[in-house]
Amino acid sequence: MAGWLGRLYALFLLGVVAIGCGEAEIFLHLGTRAPDTTPPTILDVQPPEGTTLFPGSTVSVTVVVTDNRGVEEVRLVAASIPGITFPDISPLDTDFLAPFTFTFFFPEEGIAFLTFEARDFSGNSASITVTYRIMF
Repeated sequence: MAGWLGRLYALFLLGVVAIGCGEAEIFLHLGTRAPDTTPPTILDVQPPEGTTLFPGSTVSVTVVVTDNRGVEEVRLVAASIPGITFPDISPLDTDFLAPFTFTFFFPEEGIAFLTFEARDFSGNSASITVTYRIMF
């Protein structure tokens, strides 16, 4: 291939697109994006850590997460709630859309622990464990 068409083909193989003819050519490099190694940031959990809840209450827990390239999911990976036996599986629940909200029933007095894991589209993750007191 001769001329500008040959240069276009060669540059295309190198990951560069060339548009033009004759002396006027425009080059655009189609490089790869740097790998995402930044984990999501868990900004907040509502109700906040240490909140006292009443036995017999049903509460929605919202996890606020941000990421430089987007949050894929937030998972409930562990839970300990007095009066409830959870299956030995992980994750126990997953939410794919913000706001990432999970609903829990707290039947008895005691201390509850909930562990959430946020994952981005590159597989990076961050986790947080929150503790609630369930008492009158």
